[in-house]
Amino acid sequence: MVAVLGAGTRPRFHTALLKWALRARHQHPLLPSVSRSAVTGSLRVSPEKEMLLSLCRHTICDFFHRVKFTVVPYTHDPELVSQVNNIVQTWDTAVALRPHVVTAIGGTIAAYSHITNIETKVQIALFTTIILALDDPDILDSVPSREFHHMLFSRMAESSSGLLGELRRLLPGMWDHYSRFAASAIVTSALDFMNMTILENETREMSLSSEGAAFLVHRRTRTATAEAYAHFIWAKAKFPDVNVYLQAIPDVMVYVNCVNDILSFYKEELAGETGNYIGDRAAIERRTSMEILQEIVDETVATAERIWHILGEGDARESWESFARGYISAHALTPRYRLHEVLDRQYLSH
Repeated sequence: MVAVLGAGTRPRFHTALLKWALRARHQHPLLPSVSRSAVTGSLRVSPEKEMLLSLCRHTICDFFHRVKFTVVPYTHDPELVSQVNNIVQTWDTAVALRPHVVTAIGGTIAAYSHITNIETKVQIALFTTIILALDDPDILDSVPSREFHHMLFSRMAESSSGLLGELRRLLPGMWDHYSRFAASAIVTSALDFMNMTILENETREMSLSSEGAAFLVHRRTRTATAEAYAHFIWAKAKFPDVNVYLQAIPDVMVYVNCVNDILSFYKEELAGETGNYIGDRAAIERRTSMEILQEIVDETVATAERIWHILGEGDARESWESFARGYISAHALTPRYRLHEVLDRQYLSH
């Protein structure tokens, strides 16, 4: 019989945290010892947030150590800022997009610093701005998102306005910066994102089957636009032949997803968010979210090693390594992830 779980069903956090910490203590010596009184709060010495903070700090720092991460200093790019802002100011939704523009520019500067063509970076930053905005359920519901795919293949496409119109006009430019296959994959990734994000908003009350682990991966991959951000690494000006990196794409997609899961975990647990990958996987597998987090760290380290070997020596690997460092740095230095509360100073100096 297949058990069916509510989307938010998982063990109470303080009990789950205690069980995970006591078990993990034997496997990961860096983790602090945990007493039942500390987790339950009976002695009021270590509140729940302090324990979460401590465990996340050790888990994330362990991850950084294993992938040999060093923070990428943030370098201001006034030309990118100017071009992106000038374009967004012409959009109907410019004011509402401002926070997303800032995040998109910062992420582009950090993760794609190896790309020298300013127009390519502008393309990435604008794409990210729109994706971040549409990831907000309120914004998504405020635009005719459910008609987007149909609109692309009708006469409505030419006259489309608003945020969806800007996305439609932006996507054809991908072929100017990326090879045929890569540009097509980027556009497909955007369409998959739209379709799955709409579905996600429509199925928030859906119960999860205990056999539905593959669906969680399917949903996460498409809502993360992971394939687009993987192909963005290798612009055609330097990599006209996709064969030099193509076999690494599936693993880069896993890396993009997993790093975001790892570095979003702290803020999401503090906010009590449900419906995310780690929480839903914990519910399906009847395990704690901290156990799932540690497993994802292990998976990500193994994935990074495979990518390194697939790409071999040369420019393709160097571009990957630059992206990998920058992608983590973008999360570490962005206030929305609250990692300044978690990380040691060495990871925040920039």
